[in-house]
Amino acid sequence: MEKYQENNSIIMFDVVDKLISIYEIKFSTNFDPKLLENFFLKNRGLETNLYINENNKDFQKIQDWCKNNHFKISFKKLIFKKITNAGSNSRLSFAKNLGKNKETFSKTFQACLSTTADPDFQHKKRNPEACYKTIASKTPIWNLLAIHKRAVVGIMILEEYPKYFSVNFASLLPEYRGKGFTKDLLAEAEKEFYSKDSKKYWLESTGDNNVPMCKALLSYGFKKTNQMYCYHRKVK
Repeated sequence: MEKYQENNSIIMFDVVDKLISIYEIKFSTNFDPKLLENFFLKNRGLETNLYINENNKDFQKIQDWCKNNHFKISFKKLIFKKITNAGSNSRLSFAKNLGKNKETFSKTFQACLSTTADPDFQHKKRNPEACYKTIASKTPIWNLLAIHKRAVVGIMILEEYPKYFSVNFASLLPEYRGKGFTKDLLAEAEKEFYSKDSKKYWLESTGDNNVPMCKALLSYGFKKTNQMYCYHRKVK
């Protein structure tokens, strides 16, 4: 994650395959359009996704600015939160992304990415290798291969933040979907999180059109808390 700062106002973002994704905007005092104007002047020529949480105190002003600057609503993300516990048993076994597993993980990630329903990853299908390198460079982060009867069936990319854990990416190969394995992925993630710090929250977000994952999270005990809007602007 990169940071753009003017005085005490900041924009948190990352760049993958000529697409810039803005995840957080904080103004030092009041909403200041100059922060956004200067940021986009510096990053001309990049396609943009700008995510706005409805809990942001400047939500309406940022939203109005987007509409006035040729951004269009792309999708809504639903935010879920769950307090972690020890996790239930899983039908899958898991291997860490170490040594000989690294190439297998990369290939599985690309296969899963090509068919994912999560709108947050749609643009990344164009260059899955660059997407993988960007995610793999983040810290602290760790990767897991999901295995069933000696066959690799899916992957998970897990992240740790100061106050919570999150699953950055979780997916099964197409032929293993619809068989209840998503719950097994979530169970293993919960075990991993609990073993690291049992006092942290487990926070997830996914697009409202990613119906399978929304259903899986709700059935696993998550509660919907709020929404985040994504505004998109194409390169002119």
